Amino acid sequence: MSDGTRFADFTRPITRDKQLVKGSYRLLIGVGAIIVFAALLAALFVLPLKSWFRQRDDLTERRRELAVLDAANAQLTAEVNYLQTPDGIMEAARAEIGYGNLGEKRLTVMPAPDAPVALPAGWPYDGITQIVAVRTAAATPATTVPPATATVPTESTVAAATTVDPSVTVPPTAAPEAVPDANP
Repeated sequence: MSDGTRFADFTRPITRDKQLVKGSYRLLIGVGAIIVFAALLAALFVLPLKSWFRQRDDLTERRRELAVLDAANAQLTAEVNYLQTPDGIMEAARAEIGYGNLGEKRLTVMPAPDAPVALPAGWPYDGITQIVAVRTAAATPATTVPPATATVPTESTVAAATTVDPSVTVPPTAAPEAVPDANP
């Protein structure tokens, strides 16, 4: 059964009794070959593609950062160019060291501190004190304690506030009476 070529031995089927791998091992070797082929495919194509996509994303991110830094550099360059002009030098001298021209007076204006809220005790002021306390508590962050001057007066503090001298007691204030309108 020889056809006279060099490959005759490789193309001729091998009988089962002379085969090196018999039965179920053949399936196991086939699965192993598929796994090795898939690993080679992943190593040669999938992993480089993932790396390429990651590098592309990193490059996009770096380009965004470069654009921000270029904008900041352009702004700083413009500021340096302005500060090299006479107007820029004058403005920088005024801002940094308080320089002024002849005949100019330098005035420093500080912001006014918050006025304390200390109202007398009594009918019209109790409601105002409560409103101020609520608004002060709402304006301050939750972690801070409201100031002591914004507390709501109690009966004992009202009684203490109405007593000026132990020998002289001021009567508590009553609600104002309705005044009739002069123009009927």
